[in-house]
Amino acid sequence: MKLNSESKTIAGRRSSRESGLRSIPWRALRLDHEEQTACRLGIDRRPRLIFVTEGAVEMVKPCHNGGKAIRHGEMMLIPAGKTLALRSLEPSHIVICPLDRDAGCCPSCTALNMARLLSEPGGSHTIPFGELIANLLELVAKYLNDGIREPKLYELKRSELLFLLYVQMEKLTGRDLMSCR
Repeated sequence: MKLNSESKTIAGRRSSRESGLRSIPWRALRLDHEEQTACRLGIDRRPRLIFVTEGAVEMVKPCHNGGKAIRHGEMMLIPAGKTLALRSLEPSHIVICPLDRDAGCCPSCTALNMARLLSEPGGSHTIPFGELIANLLELVAKYLNDGIREPKLYELKRSELLFLLYVQMEKLTGRDLMSCR
């Protein structure tokens, strides 16, 4: 089993000191079979959403939800400040999206409210995502691969992602979650 090197990260992770701007914290990673990556998520105290767009990965113990598998078409919320290590169960592609507290598509559809909803007791730790979200994640991964580093673009994509997640969660729960419509 080999440890994933930073060269496998398909997104520049320049610090704000290097770029002069707030860094682009979205990441897209490709993992070979049984490859392992360890990354500290939530360093800036933000929860993160992990999306598996191809393959399957397993959370490595003793990290958050160690031993839990996330498969193609599933996502998981990683709480702020938690360390995450993943091992690929097969060749995989993952996209990681940070959730800033106030980001959202409207005042009631914020990242903070989404994080609360995803963390509700009795809720599933992995949640399926649909084709629209998969298409958005594919586009974001292409932006990252092409080196596009415009912070405003990623803020807009995160707002779009949150809107689509709220629509998806309404379908899954049967509850009206968006008071902005």
